[in-house]
Amino acid sequence: MKMMFDAQPAFSDKETVNMTTTEIIENMGKIAARVGVPSNTWSNNILSSAYDTRTQWKYGCRRGAAGTPWFLINGVTVMGQPTWSVEQWQKLIDPLIQQGADCISQ
Repeated sequence: MKMMFDAQPAFSDKETVNMTTTEIIENMGKIAARVGVPSNTWSNNILSSAYDTRTQWKYGCRRGAAGTPWFLINGVTVMGQPTWSVEQWQKLIDPLIQQGADCISQ
């Protein structure tokens, strides 16, 4: 991690303005290889997670999310807190589950 942070200036807008995304990822892969992560593993993981991240971000934006953390339950914004315990989440979610069960049984 430190090596990547130390190399950060090489990835500024000024340094990468004429590079493709693939070239930037390949250069990061070279840094990863210096600490034992094969560059092709790095590239594949970054490209795969970048797609997943964009997809999730678009999903959140369509539902009104404006930042992180943002909590949704069944597509509805919830004013939760990142510090909530499992018990606090259960206090919010369990009644919703029960309501769903009640609707099904009627």
